[in-house]
Amino acid sequence: DQAFWRRTLEDMDHREGDLDHAIALIRRHDGFAAAIELARKHGGLALDALARLPFRPMRGVLASLVEFCIARSY
Repeated sequence: DQAFWRRTLEDMDHREGDLDHAIALIRRHDGFAAAIELARKHGGLALDALARLPFRPMRGVLASLVEFCIARSY
C-alpha cells in the first residue's frame, strides 16, 4: 500500500486503474469515516474560534461555510 501511495502521490506516476485501487484502499482502511471524523473535529474547532470574534456578517458566512463542509455528503 505504501509503495502505491508513494508512486501515485510523491512520484506523480499515474496509471490506468489507480483511482479504483485508491478508492479500494481507502475503503479497506475506513479512510472515509476517519476523514469525516477529522473534518467534524476541526470544523468544531473552527466554529469555536469564530465564536470568539466580534459579530460581523463575514463571521456568519464563514461559520456557514464550515457547517456546509462538515454536513455535505459528496
